[in-house]
Amino acid sequence: MYYEVKIKTLEVDEIGKEKCVTHTFLIDSMSFTEAEARIIEHAKVYAGDYEVISIARSKVNEVIKSDADSDEVKFFNVTVVYSEEIDSGKRKNYKRYYLVESQNPDGAISIIQEEWKECVLDWDIIMVKESPIREVLEYKE
Repeated sequence: MYYEVKIKTLEVDEIGKEKCVTHTFLIDSMSFTEAEARIIEHAKVYAGDYEVISIARSKVNEVIKSDADSDEVKFFNVTVVYSEEIDSGKRKNYKRYYLVESQNPDGAISIIQEEWKECVLDWDIIMVKESPIREVLEYKE
């Protein structure tokens, strides 16, 4: 399961002024407690003074990372709706939520189209938007 974790930290901008900035991370974890422990460990290296301000379950079902240069890529939330016929002959719609690493929205759409190209179900991309997520921390044993 993925959790969105937000931390608040003080950063110095280009003109030397300190400002409070919020960063969002997506953490693959088994619980809120584990997500908090992992962001605390990660933030020790990443930020000086920081505060964990929120932890919430994410709708993301799958993360698709890119091979592109990490300085140029962003994360995009992509929602795919697909439908299946159920026992009564009616169609039931389902949603699948992706976090796609890409340079732009068109690249994220291409990645999802490639992912779904062999699917025999009716499906459509209904939403693509830039995500505030800065980094994904995958689960490691």
